[in-house]
Amino acid sequence: MLPFVDIKAGFKVIGYIARDTLGRMGGIEEECIVAGSEEAMRNYLKKLENLDITKIVIKKVRFREIMDNLLYGVTYSFDKEAYGRFLPIAEINEVKNLPSIDNFLDDSPSTGELSFRTVRLI
Repeated sequence: MLPFVDIKAGFKVIGYIARDTLGRMGGIEEECIVAGSEEAMRNYLKKLENLDITKIVIKKVRFREIMDNLLYGVTYSFDKEAYGRFLPIAEINEVKNLPSIDNFLDDSPSTGELSFRTVRLI
């Protein structure tokens, strides 16, 4: 478990993740998507093929849960809204070498392309 400089930061909601009915995190391959809103997560899930949305639960995810899972090797992909919440808290808590939020591409409704920032601790 990561020692936090700002203890309260561990309880801050960063965004929303999807889990299946067995509690496994959902996403693309081995990554867990963190959406800035429940609505955004629903939209991301609709774009995934071979996914039974009736077996998916969307839940809030807090900074501490993300950091604990990152330490166990989970890769997170954040949309712009969620990454905008995650990055400042991570920096306050001295997490290093994170991708910048600068030049974050906006999602393109016309092409259906989505933009994420991926974080994995090595």
